[in-house]
Amino acid sequence: MKGRNKTEDLKKLADAFYKNLEITPWEFGGIGLDPKRPFGNSSVCESMLEIIGWKKEGNDGYETCYADYQIDYVYNLYRDLIPFLRKNWRIYLKENEKVAETKVRNLEKEKFREKERAVGFLKDIFEALDKPAKELIDLLYNLRYKWDN
Repeated sequence: MKGRNKTEDLKKLADAFYKNLEITPWEFGGIGLDPKRPFGNSSVCESMLEIIGWKKEGNDGYETCYADYQIDYVYNLYRDLIPFLRKNWRIYLKENEKVAETKVRNLEKEKFREKERAVGFLKDIFEALDKPAKELIDLLYNLRYKWDN
């Protein structure tokens, strides 16, 4: 297609493919995409055109819409996605390894902060056990509010 970089468009679809992978709800739960809506809730072709960033170039007489040649392009692009994924999955994983490592590190930091917060919460409770009952109830209420926020 003139004016389109097929490889770049396939990379964008591959990104969306990997982001939308899930455990499917059937039997054991295969790894895959929602077969009815693999890239979102709208028309599959329109979703793909949005993913690759191609603006609507058609008009149906009422409003701007995607032209037939745009729909044909992404339909064929979708058919080429599986061979592209099979050929490039190792390259794709290598390119995104640092992104994944950063996400894991951030999750670990968040878990650590949650643990620290829980330890502080328990420490406050144990300190409160030395207080009179009314003061203890007030403190626990305040701790709960602090924990929830």
